[in-house]
Amino acid sequence: MNKINLFWEKARKKLKPDILADLYAELKIQDKLEIDAKRKKAEGFDENGEHAAMIRNRLHGLLNRFGVEHNEIPEGKHDKSDENAVWLKDPADVHREGLKLDKKLGKLWKKAQKTGFTDDELATLKTEFLHHQQKLNEFDELRNELNAMEDISENSLERFKDGGDTVESVKAKNTDLKRQYYSLQDDYKKLEKKFSSEDETILFQHPKVIELWVSAKQSNFSERELASFKEELKHFEHKLNKHEVFRKEADIAAGNLKKTNLGMSSEQHKLQVKVKEYGRKIKKLHTELKMRISDVLMTHNEL
Repeated sequence: MNKINLFWEKARKKLKPDILADLYAELKIQDKLEIDAKRKKAEGFDENGEHAAMIRNRLHGLLNRFGVEHNEIPEGKHDKSDENAVWLKDPADVHREGLKLDKKLGKLWKKAQKTGFTDDELATLKTEFLHHQQKLNEFDELRNELNAMEDISENSLERFKDGGDTVESVKAKNTDLKRQYYSLQDDYKKLEKKFSSEDETILFQHPKVIELWVSAKQSNFSERELASFKEELKHFEHKLNKHEVFRKEADIAAGNLKKTNLGMSSEQHKLQVKVKEYGRKIKKLHTELKMRISDVLMTHNEL
């Protein structure tokens, strides 16, 4: 409610009474929707934040329609002063040019673009970044409003002029600001953790797998095929690592055999056979994966 009150105070200073009446009715509806959105989030019905984002977008639409200033940049007015700034646009929202990400979020987005996400995965991640930036903008609005209030002495009549904020309401807004701050911190950690977790599963370590993944991205795989191929590469890398463990165990056993001058035991023999058989399977799988990429490239060239 504090956020809605903030925009209402701005509107009172610039809109005509008849327009204010319409805005007031819309904001009352918005307030009920936001209370319901908080309830759904608390009950675990909006884990990905999509419903809350829809409610925020509704508020931004109202502010645009009634001409109330907020932290969005109007269409065609991108700020070019910061060449390193990262802008993201929601394809579903044709009314706004985009959101400027804060530096921390912008760096994380740039990292995501270089990580190896498919287009579909990036689109999903982009939505989450946009949701987070919207909440950051709302936080900045409330913080700026409170900073302006604190510039006015508590004993000044200006604080209470035209039904201004009482000391109690200022305290309530400070409490809301702290709540939003901690919520933003938690949300960012979740986003970063999800990104790091995804990063660990997508960025391959084995040279053979990295080579295959780079070739696959340069081929003509569809999004679905590329996502499926990536999963296969994860399994392939697991097999490669497993084979390496078997091979090291066999080498250790062979070294111990030389030191003791004893004959090879049945267990050691089984281990050596296992290493060779597993190696043949991996070599065959590696060839099959390379052939699949070659077939796609060949088909693309023929077309």
